[in-house]
Amino acid sequence: MLTVTDEEKAPLQELPASLHETWRQKTIAVGVLVSWVLFSTYTFSTPILADHLNNMYWNATLLDRREQKGAILWGALCTVPASPQNCSNEICPSLNCFNGLDLAKIPNRGENPVICGCGQGIFGESYCPLSAGGFSLSGFIGTAPATGAMCLFSAMPILGMWWYEAHLETSLKLTPREAQVTFWTLLVFQLCFGAFLSLPSCYFLREHGHAVTGFVLSILAHFGYVGWLCWKRSSTSQTATIIGTLILTGFFTMFLATLPPHFQHCAQTYPWSFVFYVYTYGFWFYECCLVVNMFSYTPMLLLFGQLQPRPEHYVEDQVTPYVPAVLKVWAVVLLLMLLWFIFAFVKYRDDCKLSG
Repeated sequence: MLTVTDEEKAPLQELPASLHETWRQKTIAVGVLVSWVLFSTYTFSTPILADHLNNMYWNATLLDRREQKGAILWGALCTVPASPQNCSNEICPSLNCFNGLDLAKIPNRGENPVICGCGQGIFGESYCPLSAGGFSLSGFIGTAPATGAMCLFSAMPILGMWWYEAHLETSLKLTPREAQVTFWTLLVFQLCFGAFLSLPSCYFLREHGHAVTGFVLSILAHFGYVGWLCWKRSSTSQTATIIGTLILTGFFTMFLATLPPHFQHCAQTYPWSFVFYVYTYGFWFYECCLVVNMFSYTPMLLLFGQLQPRPEHYVEDQVTPYVPAVLKVWAVVLLLMLLWFIFAFVKYRDDCKLSG
């Protein structure tokens, strides 16, 4: 009679568990990468989504067919008149386009045009910036549907940041004090980011500003400290090189975001010109770049082979040959971003006075 010993049974018993573990690791990795791509796509598409959806749903008459299905309509989604002639001073706020466009000529909003005011519409108004500095991500996501979508697409990238945080301790061999600093600065950032989403700028302007200040200062402290740790270990760790490059990219992008608001006068002088788009969308664009960069650490470490779904599977100092080439390409991209502003400044400096 054939018998099977316990030693021979062991590999058969461990096989399903190992297959399940491999499947789970791949699922987690793919989920983090896909969620980051979706978050980036949503963030950079907010002006397009705002223009399309607000023009589609600004008026409740477009939704009348839903009444037949038992839906309750509370009136038009967007009700603020775009022209002062269509309303009294008591109910019509003093609004104007800071990039020089005529707000009363907003298209696709009926005979007496209206704009999507504070909290109205599917997204914030997209025809023109209604506040100084040009469009901003805060302005586009300042409605309930847009904020909800932002929470949806940022949920997994936020959780993924803790994976990167745990990897720091393993790959950079942080001391307990260093680990505490990186942990608490990251926690404060995420709490302030949650407050940023919960306090729309048009409702809570001061509180929203405090939340933005909080998450910017906390993330500066976090990545500044991590950048210093990576600089000390960059000669021996490829992980430190990748993280350090992302940190420098974030700081550089933050600097670029301060430049577009200074082109307001030029934008008003030359509507629909190159500098017009620099002012109108520049701050929003670099704000999106900065937010996407904040959540890119875990995806980039995964793509470059430095991160494993479970810490015990980490192999120290993984060397990926194409990392230097990718970093060189990214350096060229950053240089082009800077040249973009230099071109705008040189082209228009003699024709209009920069504000600020």
